[in-house]
Amino acid sequence: EIRISFYNNKEGQSLSKNYKIPPNGQLRLEIDEELNKFSEGSPIWVYVNSKNPFVKAWYFDFNKSGIVGGDHSF
Repeated sequence: EIRISFYNNKEGQSLSKNYKIPPNGQLRLEIDEELNKFSEGSPIWVYVNSKNPFVKAWYFDFNKSGIVGGDHSF
């Protein structure tokens, strides 16, 4: 089980959700209605908390202009 906390550009606002990932599984986050409303069209940051030291995270942002950005956890 992991807990993901989402933060937006407004100071002090966060949204947290718990997810279960099966062994050797993965979680692909989709921007649902709740996250879309929370972000207000601006970037959001995520913190992934897990008791499992083997959890890895990546993200990619596909902009409408064709620019692709990405990063990883560390």
